[in-house]
Amino acid sequence: MNVQLHLGDCLEFMRSMPDKSVDAVITDPPYGVRVGANDKGGYGGKRAKERSVIGCYDDSREYLLGLIDKFLPEARRISNSVAVCAGIRTLMAYPQPEWIIAWVYENKFRFSPYGFNNWTPILCYGKDPYQQKRNGCAPLAVKEDVLFDNTPPEKNGHPTSKPVSFMQKMILRFSTSEGDTILDPFMGSGTTGVACVQTGRNFIGIEIDPTYFAIAERRIQEAQMQPRLEVEE
Repeated sequence: MNVQLHLGDCLEFMRSMPDKSVDAVITDPPYGVRVGANDKGGYGGKRAKERSVIGCYDDSREYLLGLIDKFLPEARRISNSVAVCAGIRTLMAYPQPEWIIAWVYENKFRFSPYGFNNWTPILCYGKDPYQQKRNGCAPLAVKEDVLFDNTPPEKNGHPTSKPVSFMQKMILRFSTSEGDTILDPFMGSGTTGVACVQTGRNFIGIEIDPTYFAIAERRIQEAQMQPRLEVEE
């Protein structure tokens, strides 16, 4: 199993990668919630304000639109399968995907204009990897388009980290085999990398913030020293 971690701009690194050189791009980009260190109010609350202070990107809609326009074509060039965790409020900022998978969870704390928000959209670009690689033969090629996970994220120093158990499910949904290579161009605290190690996938992670990169490096190294988890493919 191979792990490559790169500190720097993901766009620069991705442009150097050959076409279709990874099996899947699985990532959680900035959400563009337009809440900065000096903003008063706005969507996202305290955690979003902390993210703008701690991180080294401008968490605005304008920044997100420019980022999507640049990174998504590169992601689609280097992989046939791209899965993007997108915020509901910025869902329409992305080009139309082939499909949208839902991450569903129990929640009674995150309020939306229509009640408590209990799901996150996952934009799917490219054909379903299971149906593509297994020629549509049931039951192996037929997977649900809903991922259920209620596990709280680990407190690791990153304000928007995803649960490792959820990222395991993401990898098993968008990667058909052990030994596949997964790229996360917005690695953050390295949760995708940890899940790749635990599920027997190769991992390429890119992170522009040195603080988050150090957290990711430590967490992935710790995961490599632990026994592999038994996960259901």
